[in-house]
Order: sequence, then structure tokens, then C-alpha cells
Amino acid sequence: MDEFNRAKEQYNKALGIDSLYPQAYTGLSELYDTYLYVKLFQNKLEPGDQKTYGKKRDSCANKAYHLAPYLPQTLMAKGNYYFSLAATTGNHDSAFFYLKKAYRVAPNDAQINFNISRFYNVIGLFYQARPYMEKARQLNPISPLPYLPIVYNYLTLGDFDEAEKYANEGLQLNPMKCFC
Repeated sequence: MDEFNRAKEQYNKALGIDSLYPQAYTGLSELYDTYLYVKLFQNKLEPGDQKTYGKKRDSCANKAYHLAPYLPQTLMAKGNYYFSLAATTGNHDSAFFYLKKAYRVAPNDAQINFNISRFYNVIGLFYQARPYMEKARQLNPISPLPYLPIVYNYLTLGDFDEAEKYANEGLQLNPMKCFC
């Protein structure tokens, strides 16, 4: 939580300097999204977290998109906004539209690849998720975060040896904090 608060403080400092800085809003949106994702996988999501941080994530994504609808990060944030809505509406089309649009603009962005892999995993298209999760891992080899969808994917498909292999790799990157 300390890292989360430090990151949030830095984004808010940036917005204090320039309240029209779209990347700061995108960063906050992704920070809230990642916070929820990690807490969910750690089984530490508190009652009300989804509503509180989800609203903050969505508000920041919409502000970023309003300021700069052409940036890949704002497109990704908008895709994640619609992805969160799909949990209640069942409509994943808008989320997929914005995530793929972000990918077309920046195919070598680790976070965009991570989010597309997460999207495919959640809707049950596990094999389609694999190229994106592997690319996210290769593009950001020091981050344990891409290992979450990789481990989930292999577990879901019953490939427990591969799941264990990637879980151990992720834990080697961040042994003090469980990433899933």
C-alpha cells in the first residue's frame, strides 16, 4: 500500500503542476486498475474497494481520453473503463475496440499487451491471450505483473507444470510480495 500511495502522490503532484496533463490521469487510472487487479488475485479485496477505486479509475480514464483521445495510454485507459463496465453489461465490444486501437498505435507497449491478455483471459479466450501475455513479459522483464495472467491462463487450462514454472519466475522477481 505504501508504493500505491507514493505513486498516487506523484501523479497528483504532476496534476498540481498541470491539471490538463493526460498522462497523469492515465497513470492514475492504471494505478487504480492495477491496485484492484492485484488485490483481487491476492484475495485481499476489501468490501467497497471495487466501487471506490473503480470510480476513481473510470473518472481518470475519461478525463485522460477527453484531453488526448489519440494517445495509446488514453485509449488503453478507455478500454479498461469499458472492460469494467462489461462486468455488469456483458458487452465487451467497446473494451476490445479501445484496447485493440491502443495496440495498433503502440504494439510494443508492455502495459497494453498485458491488458489485452487480461481481457482475453477474463472472457475465456485463453489461447488468444498467450501471445500478448508473453510479449508483455518480454517487453518488461523486470516486472512480476505480467506473470499474473500467465499463471492464471496455464492453471485454467490445466497445465500445472507451466503454471508452477511461471509462478516461480514471478516470485524470483519479487520474492517478498506474493503477486498472485
